[in-house]
Amino acid sequence: MQRIVLNPGEGPGWHTHPGPATVIVKSGNFTMVQDDCSEVTFTEGDVVVDQGFGNVHRAYNPGPGTTELWVTYVVPQGAGLIIPSSIPECAG
Repeated sequence: MQRIVLNPGEGPGWHTHPGPATVIVKSGNFTMVQDDCSEVTFTEGDVVVDQGFGNVHRAYNPGPGTTELWVTYVVPQGAGLIIPSSIPECAG
């Protein structure tokens, strides 16, 4: 489990996970952008399950304040939590 605090505009670049990740938005807003460039914004209290296994996306805090997330990862022992990915054509 990982606690992540993001300032407005902050978030990891394009990536996937080696297994599913469950995100709880404790406070603020959280936007996920899929590899087809569709976006969904989640708010305090929302729970998001990312399937991992090649589901390429990016995520960020759209503001206005800070965002606190709690993420539970289910990944193989010894694996990293994120796997960087190339920028999809729609975002390039």
